[in-house]
Amino acid sequence: MFSKELLGQRLKLARTTHNLKLVDLANLSGGTDNSTDKPQINISSLSQWENGTAIMRIGFTQRLADIYGISLDWL
Repeated sequence: MFSKELLGQRLKLARTTHNLKLVDLANLSGGTDNSTDKPQINISSLSQWENGTAIMRIGFTQRLADIYGISLDWL
């Protein structure tokens, strides 16, 4: 069963395990500095996802899983 609260907890755990602040993750998520043509994920969205107050689209979930080197199944 899907739980946005559990997803948020795991997103935050992955970020803090990699010693990243929200601003660092936003910078890694897109733009030309890291060879992707995808726009940055904004800090507000990242915070809402981690707090379980919003649900993310699958494309963003996959992008974060790729950044962290984790599977979608774990998230």
